[in-house]
Amino acid sequence: VLETFAVPASPHLSARIEGRTLTARAVADAILARRAEADVTFVEGAGGLLVPLNDKETFADVVAMLPGVRVVLVAANGLGAINHALLSLGGLRARGIEPAALVVTNPAGGVRDGAAEVIARHNVDVSRRFGGVACLVEIPHLPAPGAQDPPPRRPARGEAAAPVEPAVHAPLREDPDPARRAAPVRG
Repeated sequence: VLETFAVPASPHLSARIEGRTLTARAVADAILARRAEADVTFVEGAGGLLVPLNDKETFADVVAMLPGVRVVLVAANGLGAINHALLSLGGLRARGIEPAALVVTNPAGGVRDGAAEVIARHNVDVSRRFGGVACLVEIPHLPAPGAQDPPPRRPARGEAAAPVEPAVHAPLREDPDPARRAAPVRG
């Protein structure tokens, strides 16, 4: 952990509340120091790629200061997922950073009806194709230890369930074609 704050808010607001200042250079230097001590270093930015650290810098500025960084973008699969993924991939590329891959999380409680599954698969496919990046995997929702997910929603009386083709209803997983995993698909 590089920085912790009492208030769970964006880094710039949490720091301001505590009378502290974050700079991209200080955060990047701390990451580089940790990186020198390890074979592999994972860094998770709090709040996303473009979350402010202060009045002028974002976490993307930190990423740009890390030589040889390989960025795996994580996006939540829900309404706005395509936009979030494509904007973030574009933000990385605008800073000269080629994204290594996309990982999609399922924040929807792990329960999907047929229509939601079709939408989720579509979000992943479109984000991968338009973003020109491999989608490694979708990570399913995992409840907290001891917690229970809500039961699946059933259609109300008189409400038709959305038809789904069996091939589309299969769980999301790594793309079986090694060529598509290894090289970005454009177009």
